[in-house]
Amino acid sequence: MSHQCKRIIILGLVLILSSGCSKQPPVQTEIAGDGKSPKQAGLGSSDDLLQGSGNPLLGSSHQQEAGLTQPKQDGPPGAGEDAGSATTDKKSPVVPAEGFRVAKGIDKAGQGTIHFLVPEEWEEAPPRSSMRLHQVVLPAVTEGGTAGELAVFGQMGGNVQMNVDRWIGQFSQPDGSASKEKADVEKMSGDNHPFTLVDLQGTMGAMNMPGMPPAEEKENWQMLGAVIESPNGNWYVKATGPAEVLGPCREKFTALCKSVHIKPGQKPAGSGGY
Repeated sequence: MSHQCKRIIILGLVLILSSGCSKQPPVQTEIAGDGKSPKQAGLGSSDDLLQGSGNPLLGSSHQQEAGLTQPKQDGPPGAGEDAGSATTDKKSPVVPAEGFRVAKGIDKAGQGTIHFLVPEEWEEAPPRSSMRLHQVVLPAVTEGGTAGELAVFGQMGGNVQMNVDRWIGQFSQPDGSASKEKADVEKMSGDNHPFTLVDLQGTMGAMNMPGMPPAEEKENWQMLGAVIESPNGNWYVKATGPAEVLGPCREKFTALCKSVHIKPGQKPAGSGGY
C-alpha cells in the first residue's frame, strides 16, 4: 500500500471518531417545579417577607409580625441572654422603683440592650415574634375580659415622625374624623433618652396576612406608643388593647418610657436590624 493511501485511510478514521464523540447529551439545568430558579423558589428570610412586601406599617405595627411567630420556648419567658429578653439583671443601669421591676430586651441583630422598669402587675409573656425584644400583658379590667399587650422593639427604620404617622394611620374614628386630630402626641424627656409619646383611641384597623386567619377591626381600642431616641437609633415601645384597659395605664406607661436606658451594641447607628 502506498504512502498516499495510508494517509487517506487514517484521515477517514479520524473524521469518523470525531463525529461520534461530538454527540454529547444536552446539559440539563435543574429548576424548581414552578419554573423559577432555585433562589426564586425559596420563601426568603423574614426580612425579605416584610421589607419586600411594600408594607407601609413596617417598623411600627404589631400586626405585621404575623408569620414570624417563634417556636415555644423552654423554661420561663426571658430566661437567658439568647431569649431576647430577661426580667432580672443585677448589673442593670436602671434603678429599681417601688411597684416596678427591672426588665431588659436584647437586640439579636447586635444593636444593643434596652433596660427599663415594668409595673409589677404587668405579667411577662413569651415574645410572639422574633421582632419583639420583650413582651408583657396588661391585665383585663374584668374577669374573662380582653387584656392589653405591650411590646418592645429595636431599630426597624424610619424617623420619629414617620413612625408616629404610621401608628396614627392604623386607627379610624367612628365619627369619620381624622385620627390625626384626635391623637395626643407629646415630646417628653426621659432619664436617659428623649421620646415621643402617642396616645390614641378609636377603631384599630385589621391587617390580613397571607396564610393567616382573617383579622378583625378592634373597636373602642387604644394605643400607647413611644419612639425613643438614642445615639444608636430609634427604639420602640407600643401597647395596644381595649380603651378601658389602656386608659388607666398611661401614667405607668410613661414611667416605663422615662426609665429606658439603651446600651449600644457592636453595630453602628443606622446599620439596620431586622
